[in-house]
Amino acid sequence: MQISIVLVRPQLPENIGMAARAMQNCGLKKLIIVSPREKFPNQKAIDASAKANNIIKNAKVFDSLDKSIENHHYIIATTSRKRFLKKPHEKDFDKLFSKIPINKKIAIVFGPERSGLSNEDLMLCDCLFSIPISNDNESINLSHSVFLMSYKFQENLKKFNKRNFKK
Repeated sequence: MQISIVLVRPQLPENIGMAARAMQNCGLKKLIIVSPREKFPNQKAIDASAKANNIIKNAKVFDSLDKSIENHHYIIATTSRKRFLKKPHEKDFDKLFSKIPINKKIAIVFGPERSGLSNEDLMLCDCLFSIPISNDNESINLSHSVFLMSYKFQENLKKFNKRNFKK
């Protein structure tokens, strides 16, 4: 499974760097950035990435979400808000993973820190996913969201490989 992390209109370069570090911690390498607020790459993102400089330096930058995901087979949009769109919306990792095509290019899309993805962004995606967290505070830092999704994808991929190896 080829997974790309897509950050749409990220506001803080430090969050881009910490997202890259989170990706590297989980073995992911493909970072796509759509319309960053500040010039990219920049030193703040590189400094915050710790040792994930290669992910920052190899990141692809696009002006629009539709162009950034056009070569992907399955697009997952992350959202913390209830949306009334005619899109599958999951809140369970196992259910999400059961729908994802294997051996395809997958993109996980994250929105701007302040507002999240717009409805127009969400309509470009195949499904919506909300990380199951407490209702007391449904907002998660961008890099934390990237880490959790990256970790769960790697965990699921290991389970999938073990099941298929035993067959």
